[in-house]
Amino acid sequence: MKTQNRLNGILTYLCCALSLACLPLAGHASNLIQTTAVGSSTGWNTSGIWRTNGVGTAGPNPVAGNTYECQSNTIPFGNNVNNSRMRNLYASTSPNPQTFPGDSLTMDANTEFRTKRISSSSVPPVIFPGVGGNPGLILNGGVLNTGDDGTFQIGGIIQVASTSLICPGDNGAGPTPRPNRAFTINGQLTGGGDLVILQTPTNRAQTISGTNNTFSGQWFVKAGRLLGSTPGSLGTNSITIDPLLLPPSPPLDPNVAATNAWFNGPAVLEPGYTLNSAGVLTLTNGGIMRLHQSTVFTAAYIEGVALSAGTHYFPELYASFPNNFDPGGSGAITIQTYGAPPALPPSILAPPLPQVTYAGNTSRFSVTASDNGFPPMTYQWQRNGTNLVNAGNISGVTNSILAVSSVSAADVLGYDVIVTSASGSVTSSVVTLTLATPPSDAYPSAVLAAGPVAYYQLNETGDPSAGNLPAYDFVGGYAGLYGTTVQNGFTSIAGPRSSDGFAGFAVGNTAAQFSNPSPGAKINVMPWNLNTNTVTIMAWINPNDVQAQNNGLVYCRGGSTVAGLSYNTVGVLTYNWNNEQPTWSWSSGLTPPLNQWSLVALVVTPTNATIYVFNTTGLSSSSHTYTHVNQGFEGTTLIGDDSFDGGYGTRAFKGTIDDVAVFNQALSQSQLLALYSAASGTSSFPPSVAVPPVSTSLYQGQTAQFTGLAAGSEPLTYQWQAGAVGSGVYTNIVDGGQFSGSSSPTLTVSGLDLPNALDYVVVVTNSAGATTSAPPATLTILITNTAENIIITNQQASGLDWDTVSATTSWLDGLAASTSAAAKPGSTYEVMPGARLRTPQNPTAITFPGGVLTVDGDGVWNVNPGAGATIGEIRFKQPTYGLVNGSVNFQKLRMNGGQLDAGNDGVVIIGGEIDVLTNTPINNDGGNDRGYLMNAWLTGGGNIEYHGYVQTNFMLTYSNSLNIACTSNTFSGRWNLVTGTLLGTGPNSLGTNHIIVGANAALETTYDIKNTNAYLILNGRMFLHQTNVFRSLVVNGKSVAPGTYSSGTLNTSYPTNFPLTWTQLNGVTNSTSSGAITVLSNALPFITSQPQSLARNGQQNAQFVVGAIGGQPLVYQWQAGAIGSGVYTNLIDGGNVSGSTNATLTITNLVAA
Repeated sequence: MKTQNRLNGILTYLCCALSLACLPLAGHASNLIQTTAVGSSTGWNTSGIWRTNGVGTAGPNPVAGNTYECQSNTIPFGNNVNNSRMRNLYASTSPNPQTFPGDSLTMDANTEFRTKRISSSSVPPVIFPGVGGNPGLILNGGVLNTGDDGTFQIGGIIQVASTSLICPGDNGAGPTPRPNRAFTINGQLTGGGDLVILQTPTNRAQTISGTNNTFSGQWFVKAGRLLGSTPGSLGTNSITIDPLLLPPSPPLDPNVAATNAWFNGPAVLEPGYTLNSAGVLTLTNGGIMRLHQSTVFTAAYIEGVALSAGTHYFPELYASFPNNFDPGGSGAITIQTYGAPPALPPSILAPPLPQVTYAGNTSRFSVTASDNGFPPMTYQWQRNGTNLVNAGNISGVTNSILAVSSVSAADVLGYDVIVTSASGSVTSSVVTLTLATPPSDAYPSAVLAAGPVAYYQLNETGDPSAGNLPAYDFVGGYAGLYGTTVQNGFTSIAGPRSSDGFAGFAVGNTAAQFSNPSPGAKINVMPWNLNTNTVTIMAWINPNDVQAQNNGLVYCRGGSTVAGLSYNTVGVLTYNWNNEQPTWSWSSGLTPPLNQWSLVALVVTPTNATIYVFNTTGLSSSSHTYTHVNQGFEGTTLIGDDSFDGGYGTRAFKGTIDDVAVFNQALSQSQLLALYSAASGTSSFPPSVAVPPVSTSLYQGQTAQFTGLAAGSEPLTYQWQAGAVGSGVYTNIVDGGQFSGSSSPTLTVSGLDLPNALDYVVVVTNSAGATTSAPPATLTILITNTAENIIITNQQASGLDWDTVSATTSWLDGLAASTSAAAKPGSTYEVMPGARLRTPQNPTAITFPGGVLTVDGDGVWNVNPGAGATIGEIRFKQPTYGLVNGSVNFQKLRMNGGQLDAGNDGVVIIGGEIDVLTNTPINNDGGNDRGYLMNAWLTGGGNIEYHGYVQTNFMLTYSNSLNIACTSNTFSGRWNLVTGTLLGTGPNSLGTNHIIVGANAALETTYDIKNTNAYLILNGRMFLHQTNVFRSLVVNGKSVAPGTYSSGTLNTSYPTNFPLTWTQLNGVTNSTSSGAITVLSNALPFITSQPQSLARNGQQNAQFVVGAIGGQPLVYQWQAGAIGSGVYTNLIDGGNVSGSTNATLTITNLVAA
């Protein structure tokens, strides 16, 4: 036996010695090399890839003390090939941000570092800190590539040792453009090798933002946009922008460089600061510069032409090289010997325009200027050479817009503005204000009488091609500027006239004509600053071609506003409001006729939008019920285009527009008809139903609605009728029983059954006649079936939702939830463990169509759980539009161990009832600032566990939270906060439950908590500004003695836990500490996590762990007893039992009872 024991000891010693021999010796750093195409989410921690000399013994994952290198595996970098490749970490549990743990990583020629995101909303910064000031990432001919959409930050110290590439292409350098992929190199850029940007569109810039860069190599851009965003970030180096540049070899293999499908531009340089370079600027083969700063080079060559010494301002550069400078720029290029940059005075980019207005109205003079890199910039308006002051009818004298209200003959003078920056001043040309004679023609007189905010008669006769022709607003002074390709009265473009049936316009009335595609086919008008959700926008239009490209009529995309009237992709009128999908995706069904004048109007109210089309062939309208938020209209509005086309004119209107008017009120149909009557001379219009009611198929018990909105002289009377399908014979419907709205534009039939399967029409009558909608709307009644429990077992991919029709990607019955809820009334729905159910991405507000929805699981939080996980999940995908948050309602949502996930940025509003049966994780699967507003009624006794983001530290600047707002909650479980902030805004919304705040979490309420029977366990923060009562308070594991403590006292004792200030949360007006906490008693022991049952084989070990808090010290005593007996005796340490008086009990070498 002794011999055997001695032998075992020798073997153990030898094994240990051998293991030690395989590890790098302390103090002797190794350079480990890899040559594989790493494709795993474990990235640089992929097992076995790092080897000595690349082929030797496998070393450990990257650790401090070693350097690491990616060497070529002889496969050249290109399109979707297995060249040597490294990745960051991108498993669901990977950290965000990430730091490379080794001393350095070198990327050699034909190797690439491919960045990957953790999830669609979690794009981790990757940091290479280096050691002792040495670089952490060495680009020695290597490639930076993005493998996912997103902008990836590269931090630390990055050395460019030889020519290297920034190539955010598809699969390396594939032919598919990836417009949403980019890098921001915010670390320190060093080294003297060159950097080449290629194989990327210009939508997102490749941004260089380091503030301590010493990089001395050259910049080359073949395809993509290079943006220097901070002073000095691009260095003092030469920059070449050349779409036809042949990618350099080396570092690329010559064959790849010559044969790959490289993008030949666009290639763009955009200095975001005053760039002072000792190098040479080269723009060639259509290379572009986005100039809006002062830039200095020792030489510059544009399409082979050398710029002369001195300063060349943007207007000169754009005029001489229109293909090399983006329009709308500013600033200058100065050619001089390297030294201090010249102090450039400001430039006036858009001088004031002359104003013409009617007496008593307002005129506005506007200037657009650039400080050319020398802020700040100030304004001083003058009249007849004398400085103006804000007084009387004058305002805005030191702003970019001067307003002269209640204009009279005394204001008919000359106006100019002095623009001053830190380096000098410049004075605009003098422009005049002129009083116009009010029109005598019937239509413009009627418009003025209706009180518009702005009115563009578009009767100017100057030449738009000069680029300085105003489009006057005679009412509000919101003058516009004609685009250079618009045709108007200068070329005798006719507006509505008597020959068209519109005698209310002046003889010889002219208009503006637009062409498509044409960058100059638009009229830019000043911001209206309406800030409203009640507006009327109307215009006369005469289309000369089919409008099927989202062609704009009157459209604002400026500031925070996206709103306007346009066509959709099938040539039908629509509108946009706040860029909300339910608005721009709505089709009015109205198409103005070609080569004929029509008056079109968009009328928006807080709850409705209506589009009208009036012409000599009839009157029509279409209405959309929708809740509209305020839109500011604080940016430029276009007449005849939508700027979403990027200025290329592909959304320009094809035809002629006249008399555009804007009202900050919702004109009624009768008011619009009065205006049309003033134009046409016709005073009585028979009714017309342009968009008839639509046929539909519904199940028994559902509700049907038919709408037949008519246009015509008021009053209009409606009478709905029904008849046998196909008979053409109809009888009047009267309100009562199933029917309501029989004498209104909308008929409602509730509680459908088989006898309701009929044809429906509406008869509309007024003093001028009557009309019947056609064709009839046929109602088909479908037979219902018995209720079921309908389950989903799979993970719905992006773009799918609870109404997806598929048995393999959605509900196992193969029906949309809205269909099965109607077809099988009373059915219940269940999300099984491992399944993911997504909410619809639109509309903004949605209700789950079924009655009870259960989400199953083991209650253990799993960020972004994969297939086969032990927890089911609902992922909320409702959109957020500015201040408009998506909302999802449930009749009853039962949380049976499943979890909720905020899948979109912003706040999701949850309504209805949520029954918390067991532990329920509520989480955000990404790192962005997302939150919940729980208007739902919370019931049940399970716990709620909150994970506000994936970061493992408290996010001090985040303003969203888990906001509990319902005041009638009966939820009796525990609040367990892991990350993020729990916010109680409804009085008593958090109940009288225990609240446990983890180290990376916070608690805030806007009401006084009276938890006389519950604990507050605070390891994180409390944003205190109320007067609260708790039975017990435990801070950082220690019970606080009974008493009342002011916020100041608590801050003094626990400054981290009770901060004086914090980031104000959404839904709260407080961000400073006040109030107090009253503690009623010392904390008795309280179990926060119960020991779990185990199943083990004989000879194995078992370990039980309990979590507890309370007044210190805590004393533990483990007990055991026969299963189910309820009788226990104390355990004591000894034999195979240890830890009987600790939080962890261990039993070794188990023996079956």
